[in-house]
Amino acid sequence: MYPVSGRYETRIAGTTTVKKAWADATDDALNGLYGGTKTIVALSIDGTGNQVSGAAPGSVIATGSVQAGTDLDANGKLQIFSGRSSSVLGSGQAMQIGAAYKDTLLFAGGRVSINGGTAITVLRSFNIASVTRIGVGRYDVVLQTPAPNLLVPVVNAVDNGAVQVLIDSGLGGGQAPTLSKFRVLYYASGVLSDPSGVGEGGFSFMCLGF
Repeated sequence: MYPVSGRYETRIAGTTTVKKAWADATDDALNGLYGGTKTIVALSIDGTGNQVSGAAPGSVIATGSVQAGTDLDANGKLQIFSGRSSSVLGSGQAMQIGAAYKDTLLFAGGRVSINGGTAITVLRSFNIASVTRIGVGRYDVVLQTPAPNLLVPVVNAVDNGAVQVLIDSGLGGGQAPTLSKFRVLYYASGVLSDPSGVGEGGFSFMCLGF
């Protein structure tokens, strides 16, 4: 019986008698909520209680975390302003289409502009601490948060000319990728070179952190 209206109790000095109809409606509502046969208009969880709810009809607001024992399904659009996956798929495992795990999401990325070799500008990035030229055609990218077990970077050239960029594997005394750093090798005509001439060069990259 929602919303509750009218007088639902009779007060006499020393005693208070709750009307049977209201008591029955309360029992029905509570049994329905606990038994899963009744719904509520909205739900607001703030960790304090007894506050004015800001939840619109049909919505759920939680200021803390929402945990699901198994799967959390949403019929319609699920809008997440910020979030993270805490589960790990693991090496060699099959993955369902559309699934997201902590070890299958992008871990870092960025777009680096280089003009004349020494003028380095990080145009856009995330989880990147620095990009530094350490020699002709050699650029070290350092992450803010290291990968847990293995860092897998992928790099592409951004240039007006015919160039090639590679990730240093560490063979021949180079800098192999670590959990928090990798080296980009910038080639022009097969020779390590810095971007120069007309227009700017550079590279873009993405990293998986397993």
